[in-house]
Amino acid sequence: MMRSGNRNMRRMMNRMGVSMDVIDDVQEVIIRTSTKEIVIQNPQVNMADAKDSTTFIVAAESYEERELEAPAYSEDDIELLCLHANVDRDTAISALKDCDGEVATAMVRLKSD
Repeated sequence: MMRSGNRNMRRMMNRMGVSMDVIDDVQEVIIRTSTKEIVIQNPQVNMADAKDSTTFIVAAESYEERELEAPAYSEDDIELLCLHANVDRDTAISALKDCDGEVATAMVRLKSD
């Protein structure tokens, strides 16, 4: 009885223009957000390909969450230093690191160099 249900589901998906494929030999899937990573080892991954989009279905027995280190300074701080101290991005980031993220101190140091 279950087998017939799967066949009917596949037929219905084909009529809607959705094809479902298994992606073999997947070792790891990582989902990265701004604050953490979710690491899934040895998952089963299926890909549903529709007319307008592709959907990945990931199934696994377990996963691991890792917290990411938050940056000490923002993109606005970096852009501000680049603009006002007339330096490139790498120099601005280096100055912020040297000054523990203090924008004013980094600005003074960059302008005095």
